Amino acid sequence: MDRWRQRRTSFINGFSTSKSNTSFVFRAHLNSPGQTNLNISHEAGHLFGLRHHSLYDVHGHNLEDYAPGTPRVGPLMGAAFASCRMTLQY
Repeated sequence: MDRWRQRRTSFINGFSTSKSNTSFVFRAHLNSPGQTNLNISHEAGHLFGLRHHSLYDVHGHNLEDYAPGTPRVGPLMGAAFASCRMTLQY
């Protein structure tokens, strides 16, 4: 099990399909209230139908499944743990 799945889980489109509309965020695996809040928001995004914000090269090859963003701003649906601010990006 990878390090992200140990912290949270939810179905994509849980609110608009017959899939479960329940998310789980396991606080014991997180280091701060800020990380807990980020994970809750991330999982809610999945329930509303959002997928991960990934990084691709100019040829369309996946470089990272979870885009990290920058120290200033990062994608909520990526891995913005080191960013000061998280935003929805597309």
